Amino acid sequence: MKWKVGDVTITKITEVIYPEFSDVIPAATPDVVKKIKWLFPHFVTPEGMLSLS
Repeated sequence: MKWKVGDVTITKITEVIYPEFSDVIPAATPDVVKKIKWLFPHFVTPEGMLSLS
């Protein structure tokens, strides 16, 4: 993901990708996460993995 602000380009760098949400939040099963639409695409990858920056 990139943004352009004037002559400057800002590039997002993902620091951590967890294979499953439940690694961080035990109650967050894949079915529960899929129902929370605002998490996509900024906090959950299309594959359903948690993405933190």
